Amino acid sequence: MIYNYKITDSIQGIYFRTFAPDKAHVKTEAKQHQFLKDKPSKVYFTLTYTDEYNDEWTTAVTTIDYTSFCKAATGSANTTGAICLSTPTTNHKSSTGTTPSEKHQPTLATLQRLSESVNNTLLALPTRAIPTSYVWSAANSYDVKCTSKATSNRDNDLPADVTDCLGNADIRLVPRAFQQYPYPTSTEAGFVAPQSAYVDSLDYRLDLTITKNVDQIEDGTPKEINFDGTDTQAFGLALFVKLPGPGVNEPLQVRYWYTPQSKLGAKDVTYAHLEGTTKVGSFTDDNSLYLKQDLIVVQDLVPKRTWNPTDGDSAKEFSKVKVADLPYCSNRGICDFESGICNCFSGYTGLRCDTQNAVTYSY
Repeated sequence: MIYNYKITDSIQGIYFRTFAPDKAHVKTEAKQHQFLKDKPSKVYFTLTYTDEYNDEWTTAVTTIDYTSFCKAATGSANTTGAICLSTPTTNHKSSTGTTPSEKHQPTLATLQRLSESVNNTLLALPTRAIPTSYVWSAANSYDVKCTSKATSNRDNDLPADVTDCLGNADIRLVPRAFQQYPYPTSTEAGFVAPQSAYVDSLDYRLDLTITKNVDQIEDGTPKEINFDGTDTQAFGLALFVKLPGPGVNEPLQVRYWYTPQSKLGAKDVTYAHLEGTTKVGSFTDDNSLYLKQDLIVVQDLVPKRTWNPTDGDSAKEFSKVKVADLPYCSNRGICDFESGICNCFSGYTGLRCDTQNAVTYSY
């Protein structure tokens, strides 16, 4: 009754950061080494889900590729310093004669692999710890522009495209069209349908109101990375994980590890193995997203969800109640705190006495 007109599932955002420091901050080779020593080429990560009994369940390993490098600037005094970048690899086909669908397909293929892999590992947890889940993903690939280069003309070679602009003071990365998975179908030549079909409904649609932290195009204006001033604050890719109710789940904990490998100029450089975890027990707030340069952060996105009119005239609220704050046994039974089992009142069954199996009348 209480939650009849509320949406009780929750969505968490897992954000993978893009690092792009000011040119002046990495003008010496020592500073470039300092930047690269914790930047990955391939990140291995797992997700740990905490259920309502505080039992933890950890998924199988998933990987995400990163592009990390530093290149010393060339030319006049206003191009001193270096261009250093570390961002999730979202390839793009820049060859002439290809359709927009074909150009963005490498990015969409990356998003599909990550979404399907993470969703499958969540559903494969023992004892069906998560009975239902759904994973979207989103990203922007970057184009390299400068005075002498109007647009990238290579396929999947961000370091080479940056090299073309090292002698220009106005070198910048410009986000291309925002991409998400699953994506709508198209009749355009070269279109490749997603593995999971795009469905325009509340259960399967990723509403754009919750993607702003990864969408680098705001109100039609691209947020460029120009390597000047303060270090750029941007996320290159995000996974959006929907978990079942009856309330907001504990934050997914991302455990990750990698051996930093990258390019410093033409040299391959490798550093000491690193491991890390996301914030334990609490989500990262909007005003704290960029206070610390964490590789991965996790957010609660329920407060950002809005009702879409296409889902019906009677708008439902999105429940913000945490699982731990819900009443024991749905107020339909007595909890045995030693065993954690609900002794349900007559007419109710289920783990939380949340299933009504009979209607009882009294006279």
